[in-house]
Amino acid sequence: MRSPGGRDFAMDPRVEAARYTANFVSAMIPRRARTVLDVGCGRGDVAVHLMARGCKVTGIDPSPSAVNQCAKRGIQTIEADFAGYDSCRRYDVILFSRSLHHMNDPRGILRKASRMLAPGGVVLIEEFAIEDVDEAAARWLLTMLRLVNTVGLAAKQRDKLPGDKRPALPWWKGIHRHKIHDGRTVIAAARASLAVTQIERVPYLFRYLAPELKKSAKSAAMLQHAHALELATFGGTKRPFIGIRAICRPRFRS
Repeated sequence: MRSPGGRDFAMDPRVEAARYTANFVSAMIPRRARTVLDVGCGRGDVAVHLMARGCKVTGIDPSPSAVNQCAKRGIQTIEADFAGYDSCRRYDVILFSRSLHHMNDPRGILRKASRMLAPGGVVLIEEFAIEDVDEAAARWLLTMLRLVNTVGLAAKQRDKLPGDKRPALPWWKGIHRHKIHDGRTVIAAARASLAVTQIERVPYLFRYLAPELKKSAKSAAMLQHAHALELATFGGTKRPFIGIRAICRPRFRS
């Protein structure tokens, strides 16, 4: 895969992880739609994929570092917090990819997004149900992180992972001490603010491996294998996928 700027990103696991989000957007984007607002775009990994597929992407992120990285990739980016962003522009797609759970007022944010859609536009949400992470899910991720270390693909060796005989869930909770909205809260906000036309559960845990892996073709392949393994291990009511995707539309237009 090459970015619009021509640089080869095929060996970057974080870009590989973003491909799954880009596939979701590409599948749900309205016909003939092209403009995408990527809210909380980070360094532009999703935008790189979408631009390569012909979308006109605008990123928005409050981090100057993120905006600078996007600029180096040729991504048009606004340095701002979406809550305080005001524009008369309208977008075919507004994407919240793992950004909504950090926002203070998700209902207000989604109502604002609804007003910024072009006719026929959609709001796409990609989140995770932190409340559904149990010992089995935490153990799966811990095992994968150990494997990354063992096979020599870790960008930085993790020396403080819990041992096999210790429970994994307390470790998981320890790395999620910061306050975020859980999946139920995000979906409730979506239902209160928009017409939610589809919700699905998808693999998510594999994404935690992406920043842990060094840049190499083997690392990108490892991430693909982890995604496939998560697909085979989880799903259903007893062991649900942690990832959540929602497709939303405005209820009405004034």
